[in-house]
Amino acid sequence: MTDTVLLLAAAGVLVGCWAATCVRRVPAGQWLAVVRGGVVRRSHVAGFAWRLPLVERFARDLSQPHDLPVMVRATTSDGVPVVVLLEASVSIPAPPPGTRYADPWPAAEVAAEETVARVVTEWSAAGLTQTASAARLPLRRAVRATVDELGVEVHDLELVEVGVQLPDGGRGPS
Repeated sequence: MTDTVLLLAAAGVLVGCWAATCVRRVPAGQWLAVVRGGVVRRSHVAGFAWRLPLVERFARDLSQPHDLPVMVRATTSDGVPVVVLLEASVSIPAPPPGTRYADPWPAAEVAAEETVARVVTEWSAAGLTQTASAARLPLRRAVRATVDELGVEVHDLELVEVGVQLPDGGRGPS
């Protein structure tokens, strides 16, 4: 009798470990992709998602808007080097099954940085620093147009900081 209880307890522990590593709950309004060999096998939008241990993995859920920093070094139209710090609120739609899975944010981040650098070159340093709130809308439109085609949805883009770089690294006379 005790051997049977011990075997059942051991089996229960193994099933519990399997469930803890291979099953996840997906809240309503979010998604979770199951990836095997770099290809999306299943996409779960609510309820419980499962995967085969050691063969499949869960792709991280980025369906809810979350904030990501974007920092750009650029030169304004009057030749002044500036550092622009933005905070992008982004989300990524669920990938369809059968497609190769790759996190689209790294490519979208590079595209966003290049777009911000291009937009900043159209402004003077004084115009950019004095009317930073006016620069926010053109930046948001340009970044949104660039990253939407890469599979990233930009909900908001906040201009956090504009810094003017001093010549000689900011060191005064020696």
